[in-house]
Amino acid sequence: MSNSKTNLLTHGFSGIVGKQYVMRMKGDQQIIAARPKRDTNVYSDSQLKAREAFANAVAYARGAMKDPVKKAAYAVRGAGRLSAYASAVADFFKLPWITAIETDRYHGAVGEIIHVAAGDYFMVVEVFITITDASGNLIEKGYCVLNEVSNKWGYTATVENAVLAGTTITAVVRDLPDHMVEQSVTL
Repeated sequence: MSNSKTNLLTHGFSGIVGKQYVMRMKGDQQIIAARPKRDTNVYSDSQLKAREAFANAVAYARGAMKDPVKKAAYAVRGAGRLSAYASAVADFFKLPWITAIETDRYHGAVGEIIHVAAGDYFMVVEVFITITDASGNLIEKGYCVLNEVSNKWGYTATVENAVLAGTTITAVVRDLPDHMVEQSVTL
């Protein structure tokens, strides 16, 4: 492959040349390549879903690269292996998870804590708890706070719950690409 830095004839040109070649600029470098062929493949439903999922991941990553904070965070995550953009695409394809909802310290009294062990490929943004009685009536709900030492999310009860039998505690975990995962425990 040869390089020409001072080609006066084609410098700055872009587009199709003679229905055979494509010229384009990438930064300060001019690229001449064979003209791409139109995609005439017929795709199956699963292939179309995969293409749509990848298009959504690309759209998310492009948006994340426009946010300097997200871009810097993804750059740190990739650190030498992946670019910030590739880290954002990878994050889009991975859902957060809930390892455990720890209710051993919750007996229905105000001030008791429910812990949620949750994680994600990149970062968990928030954890939300809902506590309902055996009939499905809402007792309380709220956001958890991350304990940096234990790396668990904690929710402090604010409402007295006299009847624990049948109480359902539901945790919803959300990550940066806005994927949500839900898990429930019945006491």
